[in-house]
Amino acid sequence: MKLLLNDTCKYHHGSAEVVRNIDFDLALEAPSNSIKFSSLAGEKITCVILNGEGTLHHDSSIAHQWLSILKEAQAKGIPTIILNTVWQQMHKSTAKILERCERIEVREILSQHELRRIGIEAHVIPDRSIRTDVEITPYDYQQIYYGQPFNANLTTPSQYPEINIFSQSWN
Repeated sequence: MKLLLNDTCKYHHGSAEVVRNIDFDLALEAPSNSIKFSSLAGEKITCVILNGEGTLHHDSSIAHQWLSILKEAQAKGIPTIILNTVWQQMHKSTAKILERCERIEVREILSQHELRRIGIEAHVIPDRSIRTDVEITPYDYQQIYYGQPFNANLTTPSQYPEINIFSQSWN
């Protein structure tokens, strides 16, 4: 049974698409100090996959909670994988956990370079949210779309159609 850590599908439609493009059997949404790999002892876990989306950066406590679960699985001889991550400003002490991963996929080259600085090789793979087949919809080539900028004055109507990943389908 493949265990997915960091099921972000409830965050927004792009995150749901990421999760849809990962092969797993059982998922955990959020880390918790109370969640230990040993608490899943009733399950026959054959692989632990960490969806790194939005978590493995700036030495966050959430990042370290997920990595501690990977470490626990590794101690039991269970293969671990990190997918769809950005890796930024994490402490080099995490290298021991990363060395034991079967595979690490980062979304861009800067993360790959940062991991190389601590001796870890990662594969650059585009974000899993864009790995889906969508129906082609023709649009006028002059039509411009923009997303919902953070901290924007959303009361001002836009002259362009808007894309909102929290309310519209990912397609």
